[in-house]
Amino acid sequence: MVELIRRIAAQAGQGQAPARLLFAAVTVPAPLTLLVDSRFELSGEALVVPLEYRNTAWRAGDRVVLLRDHGGQQFYLLGRM
Repeated sequence: MVELIRRIAAQAGQGQAPARLLFAAVTVPAPLTLLVDSRFELSGEALVVPLEYRNTAWRAGDRVVLLRDHGGQQFYLLGRM
């Protein structure tokens, strides 16, 4: 997690699109699929889920906070709201 945040900060300093906090809701618990800001769905390799959240019993409607990597290629799940 620390390495990912360092990489995001370094890329933001290189003039690329900065990292951004986003909010999402779980639409499908398994495989974990999120509706980000009521705009688009996110799942698969674009979603980085830390070990402490991988065995979480997700339910449709659960709210989460994400950190978007520069350019919007990866989204890191920061926590549950």
